[in-house]
This record gives sequence, C-alpha cells and structure tokens, in this order.
Amino acid sequence: MKRKNVRRALLVLLALLLSLSLAACRGGEPPAPSEGKDPTPGTTTAPKPTDKPVEPPEKTKISYFSYWMAEIEPESHVELLIEEALGDIDIEVVKENHNDEERVNLLLQADSMPDCLWTGKNPRFMYYEHELVRTIPRDLVEKYAPSFIKMYEADPVLWGLGLLKGSKDEFVALPGSSETYLKLYLECDLYRYDWIKEAGIDVGVDVTKMSDNMYITAGGISTDKWKEILTAYVAQDKIGAVSIQPKIMAGVFGAKYGESMEEDGKTIMYYTSKGYKEFLKYMADAYASGLLDKEILTQKRNEAWDKINSEKAGYFVSSTNSINGWALDRPPLALMKSNPQVEFLMTPGLADAQGNYGYPGFVSSQWGYFYVNADVQDEDKLIKILRMQEYANFGETIASHWYGEEGVDWEYNENGFPVTIGDRLAAGVKGTQCFCLFTQVEDVWKWITYEPLFEKGASFYVESEGGLWNKYLQNPGRIDPLQETNLQEVRRQYNEGLNSVVNTYYQDSILGIHDIDATWDQYLAELDESGYQELLAELSKAPTYEELIARFK
Repeated sequence: MKRKNVRRALLVLLALLLSLSLAACRGGEPPAPSEGKDPTPGTTTAPKPTDKPVEPPEKTKISYFSYWMAEIEPESHVELLIEEALGDIDIEVVKENHNDEERVNLLLQADSMPDCLWTGKNPRFMYYEHELVRTIPRDLVEKYAPSFIKMYEADPVLWGLGLLKGSKDEFVALPGSSETYLKLYLECDLYRYDWIKEAGIDVGVDVTKMSDNMYITAGGISTDKWKEILTAYVAQDKIGAVSIQPKIMAGVFGAKYGESMEEDGKTIMYYTSKGYKEFLKYMADAYASGLLDKEILTQKRNEAWDKINSEKAGYFVSSTNSINGWALDRPPLALMKSNPQVEFLMTPGLADAQGNYGYPGFVSSQWGYFYVNADVQDEDKLIKILRMQEYANFGETIASHWYGEEGVDWEYNENGFPVTIGDRLAAGVKGTQCFCLFTQVEDVWKWITYEPLFEKGASFYVESEGGLWNKYLQNPGRIDPLQETNLQEVRRQYNEGLNSVVNTYYQDSILGIHDIDATWDQYLAELDESGYQELLAELSKAPTYEELIARFK
C-alpha cells in the first residue's frame, strides 16, 4: 500500500514538473491571432528576431533650374510627381526668371549655381571657356537616360553639339530637341482662294480641301502663275502681296537663301549666286508691275496682317503652325472667324517649270542644353540626376508635366491626346513645362500641334506622316555648329558690314532704284571690301551638312 502511494506521488510530481517545463518553453508568448483577424485589442505582436524595420531610401537633394521657374512654387504638383516616381530624390527648384540675363549670369557663379540646369547657353561658354560644368559619361546616359540617346540617333547633329570635342564617350551637355520646326512647322504661302476661283484661275497643281475655309496644294505655284494670281487680285482693286519670304521664293531660282552653297566648284554665300540675282530681277518686276504692296519692305508684320484681315490684300507668307489656336489674332484664323465664307489656299512656295520647289531646312532640332554642375563629383548623385531627367522628360506622367493635374487641368480625349479642361495653365504654374520643355519629340509635339485643322494637312507637312512638302526641303550648306573653325569670330567681325551691303542692295533692287545687271559687279566689289573673301576663306574650312551628319551615323 505504501509502495502504491509512493508511486502515485512520483507520477503526480512528474506531471507537475512536465507542466512547468512546457510553460517555461512558451516564455509568455501570446497565442497567434487567427488569420485575417486583428490581435486582441491592447496587445502587440513582438517582432521575430529575424525581422528588420524597412528603412525608407535616403533622398538626395538635387537643386535644379530651367525655363519658367519664376512662376514655380516649391513642392509643385509636377515636382512631387517626379519625386514620388523615383523615390530617392528631393528636388530643390531655383526660382529665377530665365529671361533676366543678369540674374541668370549671377546664378551661374560658382557658389550659387544649381546642381543641374537647362539653359540656352552653349557648351563653349559653359564648359570650354568657364568650366562651370562637368562631363557626363556616355555609358551612364545610355543606361539611365536612354531616351536622350534615341533622340540623338534621330538627329545626328545633336551628337556633335553635346559630345566632348575629340571624344565619343563623354558629353559636356545633353542637347534638347524640338522636332516641330525641323519636321512639321514649314514655311508656306497663303492665298485668298475664293478670289482665285472668282477670277477663274486654275492654280496648275492638285488642290485638296482641308475644311470649308482652308485648301492645300500638293506642290508649289509656278512663278508665272504667282504673277497671274496677284494680277487678278489687283484687277479686283485689292493689294497683291503684303509680304514675301525670300527663303521659300529664292530657291526656285537656284539660290539657297540664308546659306552657303556651291557654284561653279566654289563655296559662296547665297547672296552672290546667279540664282539670287535672278530672284531679285523677278521681284523687281513684280514690284514695278504693282503686284506688291508699296509698303512691303517697311511695314511691320501686324500691319500686313491687318490688310489681310480687313480683306484688302490677297497674299501673305506664314508657316503651317499659324492654323493652330495660338494664332487666333492673326490671319488666316482671325479672318476665318470674322468671315465664315472666306477660303484660303496654303502652298509650299514657288515652283519652277518642272514643278520643283523647296528651301533650306533647319540644321538641327537642337533647343537648349542640359548641364551638370562641375561640383557634382559623386557618381551616385549624377546617376540620380540622369534618372530625374529621363523621367521628367519621358516618364509615364509626362502629360501632367505639360498640363498639370489630370482630371483637374486636363484629360485624355477620344484620340488618346491630353486636352485642357478650361483655360490652359500658364507655364510654370504647378510646375508645368519647367521639367520637360526642351524635349518636344514623339508624342509631345503631337499634343502641342495636332489641333483638328492642322492634323488634316499632316500628310503634306509632317515628316512622320509622309510629308509631301518635307521631301523637297534642301540641306543647309557648309555649317560649323561644333565651332571647329573661327567662323563665328569672322562673322562677328564682318557680318555687320556685309549685311548692310546685302540688305541695301536687296531693297534698292526691288524698288527699282538701280538696274541689277548694270550694278551687280559693283555690288560684288562692295562685298569684297566688307570682308566677303575673309568670310569665304574660313567658311571653306567648315564641313558640309552631309559631311557633318556622316560623322555621327
């Protein structure tokens, strides 16, 4: 009996010890809450020994300046969008007026210059002369800002403008690009088409209707037809032409207006070419015949526009973007609004007997330069600056960078284009255009440009839409955008005198003050006395446009 009692006592003691042992193993840990339920109120779940608090990424401060910064406020909508997208930067905007040259120059002093900026100042000033900025390795641009590389591949001159001289591996600047003037904003002539039809004139080239008020031609108007049309206007007691654009008129005579060119195996400037001489004769005859406004060489452009808007004249020069809403106060849109019955005809200029037309296009789409301060030596910060530029100019919220808050300031239309809700925000408000202004490429220029009327003519003057007119643009002559010669200095020295001789001869020729054939040699002699041969000597050292492009393809 005693043995049984002892045995029972041992079993009880063993059970008690086991119970205490299990309790000790649990260490007071509360039971885990059921899945999907919160812990008991007032209790907390202790972190497991392997859990570590998630640290927010360290933010790098980046000071930044660009255009329209006088209107921007810190922590603007666009600034916050960019910061949120990247997560590891804190942008400090520099609030200054980019149009105030004195303030901008002060900003560029070593102790106040921001970490990075967009400006119109070229690399010669920013890097080669004043050493204000650092070089940017090309491999970093390719990795962290690849859209800039794509932009340069589309316009090879940009490579030359941005790369360090003698190197293909380092940039001194990242050039911006506005494709509008290079690929879709073309010079053009505008005629009162309803008056042409009233006169029973066949313009001699295919005409397409864009709207009830606007028509467009597949090619240029012949030199004979141009005079016939203006003669018809004058016969209706109207003024013929209130403005002329030598750039798109002289080409038909063989003069590459505004450029150097090759003639008889020599490099010359357009204003001494045989074609330019013929152009002057043509215009002098038009003036003597009463086809040009008597004030055509002296009146301001708004005075010429007033004569079109008041229906006193039938012909003027403009550009394709003048049919977009920003130009509502000038012809043709102003007259189309006041007279819904009016009809205009848009053409790419004059054509020769074979239908050839065209004029020199722009050298490059370059617009502005992006720089990084020479004091930025930390590669991690440089990479963040490049990532910032990639997103600011090409990121998924780019429409908001241009127009403001989605759903408040803008919305997408049925074509997938952002359109404003009410009045468009002024540049700088909410940070709009402060971070993206200098990369008007791909979809962006369509947003800016593709208003309904403009879009209807896109197949004529937009390169990416097959632009019929674009195919006739001429390449520039010898150029030196990389400043490899002393051409800029030579021009600075002689241009004032040369321009005075050229402009005086141009006006006197059209007004009939002198006989062009009889005075041509004297004109050439005056140019030589003004430094023309010195200009040609330096110009001949510059590459042709084709040679320059070939370097970077």
